[in-house]
Amino acid sequence: MKICKIIIPLCVLSLFVSGCGSTDAVRGVTDNGYRKVSMTIDVVVKNDGSVDGGVCFGNGTIATVLYFPYEGGEPVAQTSTLTVHSVPCIDCYSEITDAVTAFPIELSAVLEPSSVEINDADGNPLSMKDELRFWINTPPIHSLNIYYECGGAPDTLPDYGSAVSQIASPIVLTQWTQDLALNVVKRSTFNDYAFPPSFLADVTFSSIETLVNNINE
Repeated sequence: MKICKIIIPLCVLSLFVSGCGSTDAVRGVTDNGYRKVSMTIDVVVKNDGSVDGGVCFGNGTIATVLYFPYEGGEPVAQTSTLTVHSVPCIDCYSEITDAVTAFPIELSAVLEPSSVEINDADGNPLSMKDELRFWINTPPIHSLNIYYECGGAPDTLPDYGSAVSQIASPIVLTQWTQDLALNVVKRSTFNDYAFPPSFLADVTFSSIETLVNNINE
């Protein structure tokens, strides 16, 4: 599998409203059905070594199901969520107190069937794979309430969207490219992805492409 990255400028990480997690409009569909891509993106955020204390890190998973026309292009429907699993902190015990930690988001994506040539060691063509490009256009902001014990009096405070923003950042700041083969699970990890102000992330992708007759199948 090939996973590469192309840096996309991010104008601002200010307050915005996240996009809807489901798209019901159907366009460009043929009798061949749909190409369905199911993917999870596990993100573990950590310190780059420049911060001593008082900083917390969002760890979580982006899960998406994308439906494309058989000929490829942009998705005609999707269901995508971002789930925060934990918010570990340097020198502090922390625990999420909210009952809901999964939020709808929207991925932008393009699928190009049979666009990636796979060669052997001598450069001879072996097969063609489908190329998936994906990113988050509108960074999500959802605040969580976190219980902290940091040596003083324990307290519960909002994180003002920090954990969700950190988990989404690798997919916001970078357009990722993944080659897919029908009915084959692909897994890979990109370690130490750096993003401001002083964070690293280990990002693990797991995806599969299948052919289906109907959306939500």
